[in-house]
Amino acid sequence: MSPVASSSILVVDDDHDVRDILNRVLTRAGYEVRLATNGREALDVVTVRAPDLIILDLSMPVMNGFEVLSALRVNAQWAKIPILVVTAMAGYSAAHLGVRGTLVKPFNIVDVQAAVRLALGPPPV
Repeated sequence: MSPVASSSILVVDDDHDVRDILNRVLTRAGYEVRLATNGREALDVVTVRAPDLIILDLSMPVMNGFEVLSALRVNAQWAKIPILVVTAMAGYSAAHLGVRGTLVKPFNIVDVQAAVRLALGPPPV
């Protein structure tokens, strides 16, 4: 997987193992990866420097993924950041949330890589 112009990706998940796996895979692929353990931390990171893509868990303590999506959507700059959501709910589709894709835990790394490439590409028509 070749990174899109050294894109930066923010991984937001309260599960240490998920953050670690995504961090290793995406860093190895050449992406700049930043990590957050909950939604509040994610918004702090986005405030400092918006990433090119956010991989966002929907179910987290402190501030869940739905709350993060709402906060991102009210800011004109942040609303344009492509988002992949991560969920443990098999068969769940978050397309109605205006995100680029849904990754269901446990996910396949090849699927993650493909979803990241698609999400960083041009917006769907």
